[in-house]
Amino acid sequence: MRYLDQFGETGVSGTDRHHLNTPWGIAIDHDGNVLVTDNNNHRLIRLDEDLQYLDQFGQTGVAGNDREHLVNPRGVAVMRDGSILVGRYGSKSVRAYDLIRLTQDLEYVDQFGQTGTSGTDREHLGSPTGLAVGLEGMVYVADDPNHRVIRLTEDLRYLDQFGQSGAIGTDREHLDGPSGICVARDGSIVVADTGNTRIVLLTEDLRYLNQFGETAVTGTDREHTWNPNGVAAMRDGCLLVTDSNNYRVIRLSEDLKYMDQFASGLIGSDREHLDTPLGIAMGPDGMAYICDRGNHRVIRFTED
Repeated sequence: MRYLDQFGETGVSGTDRHHLNTPWGIAIDHDGNVLVTDNNNHRLIRLDEDLQYLDQFGQTGVAGNDREHLVNPRGVAVMRDGSILVGRYGSKSVRAYDLIRLTQDLEYVDQFGQTGTSGTDREHLGSPTGLAVGLEGMVYVADDPNHRVIRLTEDLRYLDQFGQSGAIGTDREHLDGPSGICVARDGSIVVADTGNTRIVLLTEDLRYLNQFGETAVTGTDREHTWNPNGVAAMRDGCLLVTDSNNYRVIRLSEDLKYMDQFASGLIGSDREHLDTPLGIAMGPDGMAYICDRGNHRVIRFTED
């Protein structure tokens, strides 16, 4: 895995069209454009294949929970019809706790969750931190503070969930602050169970299959993680994981064995280091895109 290029000025946050302020989630749309949730700027920005700014949803620096604004957006995903899902969180003064759907032209369509009210039931969210769309169009949501993954229909209706709402656990039926989520090549669901410092593999219907990492034990070696956040599936079936507090991206085989890594594991701001990487996504050309949160940049690297 080798560095190619980036969007954003390393280590410099900003509000214009050339800077980011704590990029969080990332996805690739059907045209190959890059979607980034610019968390502290309260916007979703769209970049072209050359990582040049195209347009955005939300007013830069203005938090809002109406149909034209975002507040601390986190997860982002693209549905089969090209529409875009964005998870909204909350600030000290503005609360959203919902999941909104946008057209390809970045116009509001509908949502899941009751805006401004967090909850643990089937109609509310705590924070939709990670989003993914399954092979059959189902929507999977990593609901961080509720310690669950929920499954929604394509029209954003609740179906079922993995994890007990609001209950932290370390066994095979619970989660602790899940963040990233993706769909593997075979349709299984990969979850970054951040608080438990493990990667959990679930079936499409949300049954436990396997895991990488020793539950609730942090480490810097090849068998442990430390606050894993983002997950992405590669074309060959391997998985990429942003191991945030180890400042690296690790590659796992389909059966969850360590293969190699990008970045040395030491915090840094050059082309060989990261600072708290979060979201990660794979492009159709096999390139990988990382939200390097602490460095306020999105970097692109090769899959080889």
